[in-house]
Amino acid sequence: MMNISGAPSINAAGGISVPGALAMGDRQPKVTQYIFIQNDTYTDPSSIWSVQKLSNTQYAMPNATAPRGSIYIGVFLRDIDGDTSHGRLDSTVEWTVSDPSIATYKTPSASGQTIFGLLRAGKVLITCRWNGLVSVLTITAT
Repeated sequence: MMNISGAPSINAAGGISVPGALAMGDRQPKVTQYIFIQNDTYTDPSSIWSVQKLSNTQYAMPNATAPRGSIYIGVFLRDIDGDTSHGRLDSTVEWTVSDPSIATYKTPSASGQTIFGLLRAGKVLITCRWNGLVSVLTITAT
């Protein structure tokens, strides 16, 4: 393939780019959905084990106590506009833990739910990835 200065080229997104031309439209697709995270066992906001939604991608469990054996965390697909739920995610959910010395987890179930264990006090970030979407749960345990 030969590159000629000033000649049109085909870009990775499938469009044609002409030097000096006006670009119209979004370059990045608009995100219209997000991963909602909740504690499936303790949904009462007054519980120290409930998950607080800080934003569409940031969640917190600020008052947990350690050690704790089983925390059932569920994930759901929701629309940004109106919070319409599309149900639970599936077993292709990817979970990661920032500090395995504080928290561990088991392989996700068919519904994306996983079981976390808190081993000791500290702050740990639990990241959930699914289909290009990412949400983070920050657990602070004493």
